[in-house]
Amino acid sequence: MQEGTLPASGRVRAVFEEVLTGAEFQYAEASPWARWMQAFSDFVGDLLRRWWPDLQDSDIRIISTIALVFLTAASVLFIYRWASGNQRRSRRAERPEDRLAEPLDAGGWAARARAAAAAGRYREAATGLYQATILRMNAQGRLRYRDWKTPGDYALEISGQDPDRAGFIAFLGGFVEAAFGPAEPDSSVFDALAARATMLGSRV
Repeated sequence: MQEGTLPASGRVRAVFEEVLTGAEFQYAEASPWARWMQAFSDFVGDLLRRWWPDLQDSDIRIISTIALVFLTAASVLFIYRWASGNQRRSRRAERPEDRLAEPLDAGGWAARARAAAAAGRYREAATGLYQATILRMNAQGRLRYRDWKTPGDYALEISGQDPDRAGFIAFLGGFVEAAFGPAEPDSSVFDALAARATMLGSRV
């Protein structure tokens, strides 16, 4: 019987490399999350096996998962409580000048108009008088106040049956001139505007 000859070394190496390149020999790198989870599971397993040496790997994985969920929930709760505490402290530390920025009612705007007029700031005083008048007419149901409305919007809105319609239109014209006109208003301009506001039921 003729004995077979051994294949050449180069042929053996080529076949071996071809086998190693197959999918079943490829190393699938674990994701960072999987590696971290495995490290956490190993850490928990080392701790538990100090007291229970016969603990199975499957039990350790279950306990590790429960522990991880608990730690995550506790961390979220801690962050929420910390953020809520900071928000409450910020509100308590609110400066007095910040509270002054809250919306004013008609009386508040009228007081601001008086203070500005006394200090010679007549454009600011005219704005305060305008706001006070609009808010009072809103309270009377003659207008609907909205912070985005212009004097022209209110002029179109007031009813044609309102006996003060002409006086209100004149008041709006005087306000626009005092607040936005090219000439700097003086006390006489403001006094005239205040007199028109008084006729509409708004007093400074």
